[in-house]
Amino acid sequence: MKQEKRGQFFIIFAVILGIIILGLATVFNTAIRTGREGITEKKFNTMCQNYKEETYRVSQYAINTTNKSNESGLIKDFTIKYLNYAKKTDPAFGLVYIYGNVSKVIIFNSTTTQAETILNPPNPYPVQISEKINKEYELSNDERFWFVAITEKDGEEYVCE
Repeated sequence: MKQEKRGQFFIIFAVILGIIILGLATVFNTAIRTGREGITEKKFNTMCQNYKEETYRVSQYAINTTNKSNESGLIKDFTIKYLNYAKKTDPAFGLVYIYGNVSKVIIFNSTTTQAETILNPPNPYPVQISEKINKEYELSNDERFWFVAITEKDGEEYVCE
């Protein structure tokens, strides 16, 4: 009689253990997302922060290598390379930067990948970033660098400066 109860206990324990293992191994209600179907705000902000940090490093490199006169050229070259990288993640990623002082301003717009130089610009200097966004930048005697990154997803614009 005792042997019979031990066998029943073993069978019940094996069934319960099997149910637990099956429950843990079964995947319920999953959705598989394939490809890169867009960019989240977090990824956009990360790309924006990366550009900000790397541009600073390019500027410091120009100063440290006594290549200050070509700083704007180095920033432009880096920006074009960065845009090629960023557009792989987000094809709608755009960038406008303004570099200069009261006597000369260089504006780079990613839609044209051309840098425009303006001598003796008005102060503050107005810049149209997109159809909806206009900015004014206060120029000084020292050179300054500003940028605006922008992307659009599902009709919503994401902007960082």
